[in-house]
Amino acid sequence: MIKLSQSVEPFWLDVLPGVRIRFRPITVASMLVAREAVGKVFRGEDQDDVGARANIALVRELARRGIVEWEGIGDADGQPIPVTREAVDLLMENWPAYDAIDNLYVAPALARDAEKKRIVELVRWHFGGGAGYCDACGVECEACPYREHAPATDDGLTAWAVIRRCGGQVRAGMGAPYALDFGAVLALADAMGASSALLADVLPHVEPVIVKAYQEQSENAD
Repeated sequence: MIKLSQSVEPFWLDVLPGVRIRFRPITVASMLVAREAVGKVFRGEDQDDVGARANIALVRELARRGIVEWEGIGDADGQPIPVTREAVDLLMENWPAYDAIDNLYVAPALARDAEKKRIVELVRWHFGGGAGYCDACGVECEACPYREHAPATDDGLTAWAVIRRCGGQVRAGMGAPYALDFGAVLALADAMGASSALLADVLPHVEPVIVKAYQEQSENAD
């Protein structure tokens, strides 16, 4: 079965010995709220250690929105305490816990976001005429967008392998392309053994870029 969205079910992470935390997956809404918290830090009058404080704001906000329940966390008397905003903020003041949540929960989401951005830039170049430019150039430039925005993960590489072959999977009406056929693209990915949550996640972002490129090609042909 091909799923068009990543799981929304909370999951457990062993963050420290004897400590487990159940997190919601990081969503677009959560990331946007967290980025706004980062923006407030950068826009503030206090610019001392602004980079470090911005990172703290990002991790803290994602933890506030993501933590569902926990085990092995208690008050000053060692009594278990429920998950509350105040309790999460106290947890974020504990360096080992903060570092573990940053590395195990936040960092993978940021890496996926960065990979998605690389793929979108590759699509802009490739479908915007970059492929023909590079073929005519015949020289591998140091600043070549194919190298600059090359995927950094296995899922990114396989997603890009599918996307660069999906030019024929475009829906057209009245002689003009208007959308990608997501079903056909995902079926192609399945046939290539390249289905992934990253591919399903990035397709809506690359669709307008690909469609616009084909629309311009169609207009130029007329």
